[in-house]
Amino acid sequence: MLINIFSVASRDLLVSVINFGISSLLARALEKEVLGIWFALQTMFLVCDSILRYRSDVVMVLRYKSGENPAALGSQFVIAAASSLVIFLIALIFSNLIFNKIQFIVPLKDPWAVKVVLTSLSISVLASTYIYYLTAQKAFQRYNLILIGQALVNFAVVGGMVLFGSKTVMVPVTGQLATWLLVLPIAIMTLLSLRRDVAWHEVKILGKEGIHFQFNSVIATFQSQIPRLFALFFLTIEDLADIGLIFILVSLMLKYPSAINTVFFGEQKENFFIGL
Repeated sequence: MLINIFSVASRDLLVSVINFGISSLLARALEKEVLGIWFALQTMFLVCDSILRYRSDVVMVLRYKSGENPAALGSQFVIAAASSLVIFLIALIFSNLIFNKIQFIVPLKDPWAVKVVLTSLSISVLASTYIYYLTAQKAFQRYNLILIGQALVNFAVVGGMVLFGSKTVMVPVTGQLATWLLVLPIAIMTLLSLRRDVAWHEVKILGKEGIHFQFNSVIATFQSQIPRLFALFFLTIEDLADIGLIFILVSLMLKYPSAINTVFFGEQKENFFIGL
């Protein structure tokens, strides 16, 4: 276990350095107004993620580790694919409405920014399930490569767009989309490889037990996002930019506790059982 903790912690150090480089690049290249809009869009992403990404993926890991149950893996991928499709439909149908509402808070001019953020959220649901799948399999090397690859792709896309003169909010928005697109083909291939393991009774169990984790996720997210929401509704766009950079630095400092939790989660006792 100590080797896995060291491996994941080393990965998070590298990812933190890359993300710090991305944040520094954005802070130097973009105006404060643009950074404030990016902060608002990120807040929307995090809140929507807590509500729309069903947390049955946690149950999947626990049920799989309790008895090496392959039906839990395939069934969770079906739930994730359905959730991803629902969010994508929301992006298609309601993105203009969401764009109009956001304009009352921040001076966002490009409706495509909302569409791309919601598309990123849609893809992230399936991609996140794949990352949980790697945790269940204790495939920490692939887990590390995925996260490092995401950070490098984000850096390349953001750096490339800035280099070619782009100074709009589409720079970080496109970078975020690219990080999830990197994982999407692997997640889809895994979904297809596990489709024979899908069991509808397992889908029912994951759905029922996931309610507890979903509720906790929504509460925890809103508690952690209260400062963001306060800043969003009561501060100026320039203040939002400064606050956003502080949030980035704080999130980077919290990487190491997250790394340790990842390993402990993958090392759950095999006699742990959750279900009907």
